[in-house]
Amino acid sequence: DLYIVLWKPISRELQSVDAPNLTVVQKQAFYNCTNLTSLTTSSLNKLGSAAFRGCKKLELDLSASLGRSLTLIGNSATDMSETFLGCSSLKGPLVWDFPNLVTNVVSKSCFSGCSDLASVVFKTAVEEIRADAFYNIGPGAEVRLPAAVPRVYGARAFARDNVPFPKLYLTDPVEEW
Repeated sequence: DLYIVLWKPISRELQSVDAPNLTVVQKQAFYNCTNLTSLTTSSLNKLGSAAFRGCKKLELDLSASLGRSLTLIGNSATDMSETFLGCSSLKGPLVWDFPNLVTNVVSKSCFSGCSDLASVVFKTAVEEIRADAFYNIGPGAEVRLPAAVPRVYGARAFARDNVPFPKLYLTDPVEEW
């Protein structure tokens, strides 16, 4: 596994990371890297809690970077929160197609504050969507859930501070999306 450890004084200056063999992004690895705009990797399988929290300029291609090889979002099945909290430049679409996740849960505040995120599509089933998971995503964003709706915890899982709220769709079969 390839790991990256950042020395905090330089983290604010970091603008891009090109690590095609990067497999693990540890907890808070890029926390508050406010100038980070891109991460290029093709083999990511573990993504720690708050890994990109506060990366306001990150324009990560979520569909390409978070591939089907992803097995863990967070540090464990119980500590998966805030992975992309405050990443206001993430546009998406976020395609939730992670059949190999140890725990198929969208964690607390995982995409909270991703105010440019305009589309979320669940292609693999998800067991739970925890509190504030998609709080304050893009105005009028579209979220496509499978007809077998997951457990949703917290009134603000798909809410916004102001309107327009995200549009939620229930669709089956998934292959038609």
